[in-house]
Amino acid sequence: MVLVASSLDNVLAVTLFSILLSLINGKSGSIENIFWLLPWGIIGGVVVGIVAGLILSAFFEKRYTNIRATEKALIIFMMALMITQVGDIIHASSLVAIVMVGFVLVERAPRVAHEVARKMNVLWVPAEIVLFVLVGMDVDVRNLLSLGVGGVLVIFGGLVFRSLGVLLATSAAKISWKERLFCVFSYLPKATVQAVLGSVPLAYGVPHGEVILALSVAAIVITAPLGAWIIEQFSVPLLDIDLHER
Repeated sequence: MVLVASSLDNVLAVTLFSILLSLINGKSGSIENIFWLLPWGIIGGVVVGIVAGLILSAFFEKRYTNIRATEKALIIFMMALMITQVGDIIHASSLVAIVMVGFVLVERAPRVAHEVARKMNVLWVPAEIVLFVLVGMDVDVRNLLSLGVGGVLVIFGGLVFRSLGVLLATSAAKISWKERLFCVFSYLPKATVQAVLGSVPLAYGVPHGEVILALSVAAIVITAPLGAWIIEQFSVPLLDIDLHER
């Protein structure tokens, strides 16, 4: 539940970020357009993703034994690039579509999905290192230090409202209060999405883009180790995990 919810949460956040960035750059008209761009972006992304996922699952099921895992991963990469182009043309969220492709593949072609997932996990290790190195190269330490108490309050204020949102979202779920509290803790760490998006405003020439990037890096530096430590310390008592079974 946490994995799926966090994935959809990231997709929604990136979709909103893309729409707002388009509005700032004047590519999406006025602010009123956000009220139709957001639902259309999500619905259009879902439809595109389902169609692409069905095509891929049918193709892989017929040629499962003839294509190696690396080739399957490359085909999915190419499909993701095509989806990105289609999303830009019809103003649909390509990220939602790509996530939907994964959902469809794991339901219709689970052998392929798990095989490709193992390859993707291997590829992500060097890709993650490159990502954070590039972000670090863009950060001006003076801007990072200039954030001060105000920057820290912005980060923790966002975490407070995020935690309240998690509690509200899980209020109807059939889980215990300890599991709901663990869901709150699992949403505290920030890393990859902030690393990817933090430098985009600076690259697009958005005013004070260097401050936005510095704030994104500060969010990673503060929340990633803190959240990881909290999850490690409280996962056993909150989820009633038997360490001997573990």
